[in-house]
Amino acid sequence: MTIDTSTEAVKAQAQFYREYGFPKASDLIDALVAERDDAERAMTLGGNAGRATMEALLSAQSDLAALRAENEVLKRALEPFAKVAECDIGKDEGDDEQFMPFRSGHNRAPKLLVGDLRAAKAALSTKEPNL
Repeated sequence: MTIDTSTEAVKAQAQFYREYGFPKASDLIDALVAERDDAERAMTLGGNAGRATMEALLSAQSDLAALRAENEVLKRALEPFAKVAECDIGKDEGDDEQFMPFRSGHNRAPKLLVGDLRAAKAALSTKEPNL
C-alpha cells in the first residue's frame, strides 16, 4: 500500500479527522506536519547530508500519525459495544449465545443506535481518507 505523505495529503487527512470529531488525531497530524516543515528547512540549510535518513524519519512519522488516527477512529466506533458488554452481559452468558437487549428498559448501558452500527462499519471500511 502506498501512502501519500505530501504535506497537502497529510493536511487533508488532518482536516478529515477534525471534521468528523477526532481533534486529538488532527492535532497530532498538525504537530507532525510542523515538525516535518522544520526538518525540511534544516535540510535545506544543511545541504543534502543525511537526506535519506531524514526522509525515512518523516515517512515514519507520517505513517505513525495515520495509524494513531485510525486507532482513535476504531476505538471510538467500538465504545458503544464495549459499554453494552461491560454493563449488560452477565458472566454466565456464553460467547456463542445471541445477545438480546431487555425490552423493559432494564439495560444499564445506553441503547445501541443505528449510528453506532454505521460508525463501526465505516471504521472497518477498507476505504481510507487521502492517505
